Amino acid sequence: RSVGKRLKSALIWVVASAVVCGLVLGILYALIGKVDFTVRHLSSSVQAFPNPNQFGAFTSGQPCIAPLTRQCSANTAPPNSQTTWTMRATFPEYVVALATIVGSVLFTIFGGVGIACLPLSLIFSFVRRPKAVITRSQYIKEATELGKKAKELKKAAEALHQEERSGNKGRKWRKNVKAVEKELLLLENDMNALEEMYPQGEKAEATWAFTVLAYIGKLIFGIVGLIVSIAWVAHIIIYLLVDPPLSSFLNEIFIKLDSVWGLLGTAAFAFFCFYLLIAVIAGEMMLGLKLVFITIHPMK
Repeated sequence: RSVGKRLKSALIWVVASAVVCGLVLGILYALIGKVDFTVRHLSSSVQAFPNPNQFGAFTSGQPCIAPLTRQCSANTAPPNSQTTWTMRATFPEYVVALATIVGSVLFTIFGGVGIACLPLSLIFSFVRRPKAVITRSQYIKEATELGKKAKELKKAAEALHQEERSGNKGRKWRKNVKAVEKELLLLENDMNALEEMYPQGEKAEATWAFTVLAYIGKLIFGIVGLIVSIAWVAHIIIYLLVDPPLSSFLNEIFIKLDSVWGLLGTAAFAFFCFYLLIAVIAGEMMLGLKLVFITIHPMK
């Protein structure tokens, strides 16, 4: 298709998506766009304020003005003094709150996947790295096999294109399209791996050296990332999930690092946060934005 038709199609999809999202937000706002506040009505009798010199008389045993020597009026309020106020939130506030909830859920999913898979994928990438440059005959053999696969996929794609033109776009057609897309992705990965194992050009040796250094860097970052991931998980368990917390763990470590050097704790905290951000992005790249039946935004 021409560039104009592609732009027109993209514009139609953007406008349609915006309209659908606007309708969904509007309907949800009309139905549940309210905020509940739990409030308690408190009242007490008037008492003479003590002399400023008598403030030392207040202790844990007598925190209030007499005659309530043990509990203040706020603590003795009856259960029926508590009520709930319901207010209509403004539309911007509702959108921000909804985005926060959705973002928190996605952050939990993508962050949980990324914090576990990111360091392991880097380490396994080093383990499965090409150990040496292959010979020219091996390269030709592998390239020939990949060429045959590419021709087969091209024929399959052309057949699917013909079915699309004829209007035969049923469940079987969509299933075949997904299968072809998967095979294309695998073929592309095989091509990249083959190019790594047999660098070409005048700077082939330098290219291979950079490839080796890149895999070593992946190993180092994978090991460091694994340590940071374990630290994050341990901190979440012992500081957030356990009540009361067993230890402040990372908080205490950052404070002690600041005592060693002024910005060391701040730099460590920034590194941990930056790693968590990378883990979320890695989790998003691994999962993609997939719902139960549809794929909204596949990532690579």
